[in-house]
Amino acid sequence: VPITWTGPAPFCSVLVYNPGKRYEVWRFFTYSFVHSGVEHIVVNIVLQLLVGLALEMSNSWWRVGLVYVLGVVSGSLATSVISPGLFLAGASGGVYAIACSHLAAILLNWKEDSLILRQRLRNKKAT
Repeated sequence: VPITWTGPAPFCSVLVYNPGKRYEVWRFFTYSFVHSGVEHIVVNIVLQLLVGLALEMSNSWWRVGLVYVLGVVSGSLATSVISPGLFLAGASGGVYAIACSHLAAILLNWKEDSLILRQRLRNKKAT
């Protein structure tokens, strides 16, 4: 089956999360390596680069990696409870986790970041 822009999902892969094989524990993590089409992997990579690089500049790489891996695993665990018959493929759980942590970092550091921005704008006007 040829891979197109939008699919197909690789149901027969040993990496995809298969609800009938919950006893194969590695599937709760490895589903993030398999994607359902070119569009899916491109969107995941672009979001990882946009959000992940900004987070790595203010935090260390291992913290961002830990948040990402915890997002992948907790996404599969939550899906197995909420929608027990659903197959999973893609790194969206990790992408959502780093996007939410980026939003939290913006909200928590809003006052400091706005002071830095104001100071830079004042210095630019003075020159």
